[in-house]
Amino acid sequence: MTLRTATRIVLAVLATAGFAAILYYNFDLPAIRSLLLGSDPRWLAGGAIASITTTLLRASRLSLVVAGGASPPLMAASIVHNATTALLPMKLGEFALPLLLARVGDMRLTEGLGVLLVVRVLDMLALLLVGSLAAWIALARMPQHAPWASMALALSVATVLGVLVMLAGWKTVASGLRDSRLLQRVPFVRRALMAATMASPAHLAAAFGLSLAIWACLFLAFYCFWHAIGLDVDVAQAATIGTAASFAFAFPISGVANVGPFQAAWTWMALQFDLPATASLAASLVSHGGVVIVTAALAAIASPLILRQRHLPGNGSERPG
Repeated sequence: MTLRTATRIVLAVLATAGFAAILYYNFDLPAIRSLLLGSDPRWLAGGAIASITTTLLRASRLSLVVAGGASPPLMAASIVHNATTALLPMKLGEFALPLLLARVGDMRLTEGLGVLLVVRVLDMLALLLVGSLAAWIALARMPQHAPWASMALALSVATVLGVLVMLAGWKTVASGLRDSRLLQRVPFVRRALMAATMASPAHLAAAFGLSLAIWACLFLAFYCFWHAIGLDVDVAQAATIGTAASFAFAFPISGVANVGPFQAAWTWMALQFDLPATASLAASLVSHGGVVIVTAALAAIASPLILRQRHLPGNGSERPG
């Protein structure tokens, strides 16, 4: 174990311990326990179905970006990657994707990093668009948050323009990277960037559409989990709160199984809608736990396919670089 990895693990433990201390000293634990145990199973089932759909859409997106269509081994790799990201702290799970692609996709680790880069860019753009639109709708109804609603609307417009520019210039960028003499002197970087841009503009646009569906389904899961504990939160509010929590989830400093920053951001944003803190925290625990359990269960089902598959037939001849 390297010093850097050990440091990340220690920070993760400290982050989770800090969250546990805040929970113990500032919240009504019996009330939270009562809310969790009294969760409506019908809404929990709805949240689980939406979470399953989210994971399968992520798997379809990775397969589209890498292979241009459905590929069971690549979809299995995506499912396992999502589980490692959800379970391992400090974003250590992200490194699983290049390793998995090296096994099932016959790709170099540098190429896998390029694929990870483009997937995360799509995630960020889709989250910004879906989240900012939800925030605009939810905050516009509250006069005290009118300035923030205007900023959210402006962000959504800017995101749409950014996506259009990216799609319009994608082919030119890919061609420029392929012909760059400077990058030819740095094979590591060239392979990563070539893998990141290997999808066609049409496939990239479809992948962005899947990304929008991914975040819409995840926020639908959050909406169901809110209702599971008995709070009547609308879809826009659930998506806005989920956006704040998702950005916190992406923050490099996170706790064990990413517990801590997610709940803190979720509860803080819920308070902006005058929702009760204890119930909001309970909803964050149900949502986080529900998504993690579903993702881990799907990964357990998908793992045997990866173990049986060494690489995709014929894929090696199409590797960039």
